[in-house]
Order: sequence, then structure tokens, then C-alpha cells
Amino acid sequence: VERVAEHEVVDAALAHQPATLITPDERKLVFGSLGVINSYGQELLRGLQQRFDDWQLGTCIGDVFGRLTPFLKT
Repeated sequence: VERVAEHEVVDAALAHQPATLITPDERKLVFGSLGVINSYGQELLRGLQQRFDDWQLGTCIGDVFGRLTPFLKT
């Protein structure tokens, strides 16, 4: 599967909108972190998939989330 850069998806979606709908600075502010969010989501998915593949009685998943908490902001 070919991965398309997140900004290309946003650019394509906004291409059919009036030019004044959103400025480039607003686009960067709203959508600028999509790549980072996607990376964290992929890392979380990999960790959870591995944990579920090796599931046994007593298996926990909290540490999978815990590895990412230092990087999360509110």
C-alpha cells in the first residue's frame, strides 16, 4: 500500500473549496500534527496486536499505553 503524505490528503480535500476557506497557516495549525498522531496510532496498534497475539491468562495491556504517555499532550 502506497502511503500518501497527510498534507497531500488535506490539500486534495481543500482543492475544491474557495481559496478563503482556510489559509495555509490555519491549515498547518489544524492539520500540522496528523503525521505525528498517525505515528503514535501505528505504534499503539503494533503494541496491542503483539500483545493480543501472545495473549495468556493474566496478560495486561496498560504498559502498551504507558510507553506512549510521555509523548502525549493535552
